[in-house]
Amino acid sequence: MIDVVVDRIGGMTGTAGVAHRLVTTWLAEGRAVTVWGARGSLPSGAVIGRFGWWGGPRRALGGARSERALGLDRTPGPGVWRASGGHHARWVEARGRGWTWRDRRVAAREAACVATARTVVANSEAAADALVRAYGVGVRVVRNGVDLDRYAPTAVRPGPLRVGFMAHGWERKGFDVAVDAFVDAGPAGAEFWVAGQDVRASRRLAAARQRLGDRLVVHGVVDAASWLPAIDVLLHPTRYDSAANVVLEALACGVPVVTTAADGASEVVPDSRWVAAAADRAAVASALDAVVSQGERARRVARSAAEVWPLARMARELFELLEVP
Repeated sequence: MIDVVVDRIGGMTGTAGVAHRLVTTWLAEGRAVTVWGARGSLPSGAVIGRFGWWGGPRRALGGARSERALGLDRTPGPGVWRASGGHHARWVEARGRGWTWRDRRVAAREAACVATARTVVANSEAAADALVRAYGVGVRVVRNGVDLDRYAPTAVRPGPLRVGFMAHGWERKGFDVAVDAFVDAGPAGAEFWVAGQDVRASRRLAAARQRLGDRLVVHGVVDAASWLPAIDVLLHPTRYDSAANVVLEALACGVPVVTTAADGASEVVPDSRWVAAAADRAAVASALDAVVSQGERARRVARSAAEVWPLARMARELFELLEVP
C-alpha cells in the first residue's frame, strides 16, 4: 500500500499533475494507492482517504503507516516529504516585496513538514541546497520525471518561428521578461505564443499587445502535450522555480528551452548558453538568440536531454524511499 498526501490531484500542471502521474504509474504497476486529503480528479483504481475533523495525516494514517506516506504539499505528517515548491523563503527573496502574513503561514507549514519527516526530498540540487542551509537536515534529490510517450516531438511544420510562454502565475514565471526578450531577439516574422492563466492576464496581455501587435497569439489554458510540440522555443525566464515541470516537458517534445539560473530545472538543460540570469532581459534575449541560431540541432539535443529523466525513474526512486516491501 502506498499512501500519498496532496492538497489537489488531477490536471497536468504543477504538484497536482505530478501527483496524478505518480499515482497512475504506481497503479499501472499493480500497486495499491490511497490518496489522502486531495480534491480533484482521482485516477481510476486509487482509494480516497479522509483525515476527518480530528487531525491530519499522522493521526489519520497512524504510526508506522504515516512514516511510509509520501507528502507532496506543505501538509505536516508524512514520513517522506517532497518539497515540491522548493524553499518558500527563496521566492519571497526573489519577489523583493517583503513578507506577507500568507508567506509566514506557508513558511511555518514548510518548517513543520521538515520537522515531522524522516526523509526530505527535493527535485533539484538548488532546492536541496536551500533546504539544507535553512533547516540543517539531509535532503535527497529525486528529479522530476516526464512521460516520454505523451510528451514527444512531432513533424517539423512550415510557417513562422513560434516562441512560446506557458505558465500559471505570470509574475513569478517572468512574463514581462519574456516579452522584453522577444522584442529584443525574436526573429523577424516570429510569433509569440502565450498559454496558461494569471489573475492579471488581461492587463498584462493588453500591454504586450501594444508592443507585439498581431505577433502575439493567445491560447489560454491548453493541453501541454499538444501545445508544446507546436512551438519552436519555450521561454521560461522564471524568477524562482524549484524545478519547473514545463521545462522537462518541452525538452521531451524536442523544444529547446530558455530558462534562468533561478530554476532548478536549468540543471538538466543541455546547453549552458540557454540559461540566463533571472529577470535579466539582455541575458534572456541573448539565450534566445543562441537557441534560434542552432536550428534543428537544438531540437535533437533537447529530446536527448529529456530521455534521461523518464517518469518511471521518478516513480521508482520515490517508491524506494518509502521502503514499501
